[in-house]
Amino acid sequence: MRKFLIYISNSHEAILKGIIILITVGVIAMLLPHKVRYKFDFQRGKAWNNNDLVAPFDFAVKKDPDSLKSERQEILKSVLPHFQMDTLVLFNAVKDLSVKVSEQVADTFQRSKYLTAGKTILEELYSRGIIRITTNEQPGENGRLTLVIGKFSVTKTTGDFYEPRAAAAYLETRAASFTNMDPDILVKVLNNAVTANVFMIRFLQRK
Repeated sequence: MRKFLIYISNSHEAILKGIIILITVGVIAMLLPHKVRYKFDFQRGKAWNNNDLVAPFDFAVKKDPDSLKSERQEILKSVLPHFQMDTLVLFNAVKDLSVKVSEQVADTFQRSKYLTAGKTILEELYSRGIIRITTNEQPGENGRLTLVIGKFSVTKTTGDFYEPRAAAAYLETRAASFTNMDPDILVKVLNNAVTANVFMIRFLQRK
């Protein structure tokens, strides 16, 4: 017994350090979470029914350029290009028409007739829509596209709109249908006013 007490007396510093280490390890073990608990329920293989879960950090998913290009092409095939009808085009066209009629028609009564006929033609053209299609702004397969109207969208094809040449042809034919006025003057005052009012929404295509 005496030897044991002497051993403890001589080794009290080492024993104290050991006790401190054990207590420290025990406290750390108690503070560590034993089981992660989430605020939502989910099952593997089932649809996610909660709000979007966003990682608190960014991480890169590395893919080779060919694979990335292939994936983008597949996505573009499944998502129709989005176009929008700009209503301000009609408003500006009517303003331009009013100026041109004042310049070309001197008689006040005739001026009113040309202005009314011109507004009718513009409303007919722009209510259907004049679409602009360029090399970099192509519709989907078979000319299909999504037309955005305010907060709503509808599937259309390019055949549902006038193209610029078709719009110009319609303008000449329609101008000739009005009586008691010169169709050449009507076409002249409308030519500069007729422009595309259906455009691709470029920023949506990049998302």
